[in-house]
Amino acid sequence: MLKFFLVNFGPLVFFYIVNLFGDVKMAIMASIGFVALELLYFLYKKIAPNFFFYFNAGMIVVFGGFDLLIKNPFFYRYEATLSNLLTALVFGLTLLKEKSIVQELAEAQGNVSNRESEDKSYFFRFYTIVWTGYFLIKAAIYFYIGYNSDFETALMMRMMIGKISFWFMMFISVGLGRKVWKLFEKYEMFPSQKKLSTPQ
Repeated sequence: MLKFFLVNFGPLVFFYIVNLFGDVKMAIMASIGFVALELLYFLYKKIAPNFFFYFNAGMIVVFGGFDLLIKNPFFYRYEATLSNLLTALVFGLTLLKEKSIVQELAEAQGNVSNRESEDKSYFFRFYTIVWTGYFLIKAAIYFYIGYNSDFETALMMRMMIGKISFWFMMFISVGLGRKVWKLFEKYEMFPSQKKLSTPQ
């Protein structure tokens, strides 16, 4: 669990830790450095990273690089909106694949069987839709904050909202995942249950 979390969310966690003791630019550089070390580790161990790692690393390097190089206040004001919209788009597009991104992450964690199941696919597609909605809502909130607040206030509010909402979503997804599955079973929401309840 810890290894899975560090591989997929390590740069984000590292950013928050460094930002507590330094400033935003130092945290950005630390996150980019963390990504570089992860890539070197994967190359050394000959491990093929999953799609989410590449996406997450790309977002950190691209937007982090812009943060460090571009001095335009317009970009600073709306970059969080753009990054959340892009994340929502990527999550949403994986619904067109055989496995959604949340299912791929859950299977990579090792606590979920790789065996194909219509119910399992349905369940993780539901969670992928929830995460897509989360990023869209966060993008809208960040846009409102950026439009109506000065940069320092907007940055502080984004950090607070981002941290609290992210860990809340992780708790719902990981901590309550089994309970949500049971609720789906209880209210017969799975495709297999609907087929059994359909009159022949």
